[in-house]
Amino acid sequence: MSEKFNVIIAAQGVAYKGLTEDARKIAKERGIFATNVQAANSIPVAEYCLGVALLESKDYTLSRHQYGEQRAYINREVNYADAGTYGKTIGVVTATAQIARDFMEMLKPFDFNVIAWSRHLTDEEAAQYGAKKVDLDTVFRESDIVSIHTPGIPQTANMIGEHELGLMKDGALLLNSARGIVIDHKALEKELVSGRIRADTVWPGKSDLYHATQCTLIPLLDPAVSVAPALKAAKEA
Repeated sequence: MSEKFNVIIAAQGVAYKGLTEDARKIAKERGIFATNVQAANSIPVAEYCLGVALLESKDYTLSRHQYGEQRAYINREVNYADAGTYGKTIGVVTATAQIARDFMEMLKPFDFNVIAWSRHLTDEEAAQYGAKKVDLDTVFRESDIVSIHTPGIPQTANMIGEHELGLMKDGALLLNSARGIVIDHKALEKELVSGRIRADTVWPGKSDLYHATQCTLIPLLDPAVSVAPALKAAKEA
């Protein structure tokens, strides 16, 4: 006597896309229910990106470290005169990813200019999310915050390197909530040690930046480190 089982195929995030059309058809024919929990992952990460964008637009990490060292009044109107969201530009890399879409949707009520790049992004799709489609170099050159949403696969390894990072504005923030593999971390570490840019990013493996005074650890899927620019610039302001 054979037993009857109720079968469910459950995939987290983009893993659901790994099921071929044939596999989904066979599952349907056999009464196997296929589902995914993509929103359970994408929405919280998008919310995290929004929180970082709002806080770092007000120079939160830098001013917190400065206040911790000085332990005295900080005149924000002098030291951080351009703090705030108004007129700031956020660039979204791989804007067709679900987390990127959720992030751009959450940005709509705020005064950010949003520019976006993805290999298959159309002008019309970008406009639906309140963004303007641009090329990758423009994202890095014009953004005050660059938010990375690129999947960590062999084809994207070190996609963001010395060239892209070198295009970033002085003091701009690299926000990588995706995977560490997509960034050339030797090039990124060089920029961070110089204090020229900031980063809030997942970091593969160990790094001396974990022990730097301008670093804050954050709990993401990969080892992660949030890095403020060198304090020297703030002290001289």
